[in-house]
Amino acid sequence: MLQRVKSGTKVHIRVTEQQDLAITLLQRVSGIRSVTQDNGAIIVDLEKQTHDFTPLTKLLIKNNFKIREIKEEPVNLETAFMQLTKGMVQ
Repeated sequence: MLQRVKSGTKVHIRVTEQQDLAITLLQRVSGIRSVTQDNGAIIVDLEKQTHDFTPLTKLLIKNNFKIREIKEEPVNLETAFMQLTKGMVQ
């Protein structure tokens, strides 16, 4: 069930300042489904499953953003069940 739900990767990014500008920058990148914010973190929903966030990190650093944190959002059974029952995964 977890593999079926995890068709992409969600990454949580925290920058030191200008979060709105970082969101705008990330929204323009191909391969990203959506960029939102939650509780001070930028949530990047990538189309593909990956553990390499180097391109995101390089883009932000190149545009003078200072990254405080970058981590992958874990998918647990509760999250997987919620996504499946909402019809978010085919």
